[in-house]
Amino acid sequence: MDPINNSRMKEQMRLNNNAEANRKASEIDSRVLREINALKPEKKPEATGYIIGGVLLGWVIGAFTGGLIGFVVGFLIPIGMWGAACGKVNDTNANIERRMKEIRAKGNADKKKAQKEADMKTQKEAAAYDTEVRKYCDRAMAKADLFTPMIDHQEMMFQRMISHADHGSNMAFVEADLVYTVINTGITYTYHDSRYSNSIDDFNFSKKRFRDLHSPEECEGLAFALARMTLRRMKQLYPAQSMRIEVSHNDAEVTMHYRGANPNYVPPKDIF
Repeated sequence: MDPINNSRMKEQMRLNNNAEANRKASEIDSRVLREINALKPEKKPEATGYIIGGVLLGWVIGAFTGGLIGFVVGFLIPIGMWGAACGKVNDTNANIERRMKEIRAKGNADKKKAQKEADMKTQKEAAAYDTEVRKYCDRAMAKADLFTPMIDHQEMMFQRMISHADHGSNMAFVEADLVYTVINTGITYTYHDSRYSNSIDDFNFSKKRFRDLHSPEECEGLAFALARMTLRRMKQLYPAQSMRIEVSHNDAEVTMHYRGANPNYVPPKDIF
């Protein structure tokens, strides 16, 4: 599975499961090596002893039969035995080579299976995580009025970002980012261009009398709900045809990119 770049939580799931798959792969490699090392290919017997034996046996048989044919027959018997022994070694080694290929193939298949299981586990965990996130998002949207103080703060921060954006007469559009992250204790804000943040701008749950959150799923669920409610509020403030807001996220960190018509824009004059 490729890295999951738009979610640090899911990427960590992938890394954890990949680490387990790599551990299994290492065990499989060790098993394959042990099984292959246990197979001992045989060496062909040296021909010298058989040749000497053939010569001696040939002289003996030749002496009894009194002819060259007896010598040849006696000589060929050990040579035939050597050939048979070599054939047996060849068959044994061929079987060993075939067994080695089977062991390696099974090892590769087992490693692929371990990786596939890791990917499936990541997908299952990510799907379960998304289900929890949607659950908390839906719960928040069901009682949107409760979050009015948060949306008021979101609106204030968004308008501040827009007011700080370049409104020069050469800019046909004003563009600004509201970057916020929901954490257990509140909402933090970042000035996107510089990644600068100031705790004074944060929305503190305890001070605003909201309970702290307890899980990444709760944080991301609230972050999604806030994005939807903030988008709804901004559409009430700005004519829909004059602006566009795009939303992207990495877990509970949300970027809302505003692009709206610049009232200060002056079209360029033709020089010639």
